[in-house]
Amino acid sequence: MIETGRREDLDWPAFQAFARGDNSESVLLAYKRKSIRFLDLRPGDRILDLGCGHGHDASEMARVGGPGGGGVAIDRSPGAIRRSKASVGPDGPRPHFLLADARHTGLPAASFDVIRSDRILQDNDDPQEILGECVRLLRPGGRLAL
Repeated sequence: MIETGRREDLDWPAFQAFARGDNSESVLLAYKRKSIRFLDLRPGDRILDLGCGHGHDASEMARVGGPGGGGVAIDRSPGAIRRSKASVGPDGPRPHFLLADARHTGLPAASFDVIRSDRILQDNDDPQEILGECVRLLRPGGRLAL
């Protein structure tokens, strides 16, 4: 079963500004915070961040997942993975940063409670492959935010 967010749950002014191309830091942060809250992260969740970029979101999600869960952050850019590893503080749970293609991660099936990605579908030639990989990686009842 796929559940979607309700219209009233979304931060429409921030989403509309983002959709119009306003990529200011305040708009992006509001959008990111809302998408992470939408996932209803819980202690013990296994979390995957596809296209982790600088790793800030992956670190925040791994913190919420805590030691009983944890996170994996994937990017296909070696530079992004290097920056992500360097940006994560020493305190608290750290995501495992992995250089991989979101279309074929090589990770075990049904291994994540939560998958989140920010703008990866628009930056890829074949979004259907990414969606298929997300379905493969999610545990039954898992949560997905793209």
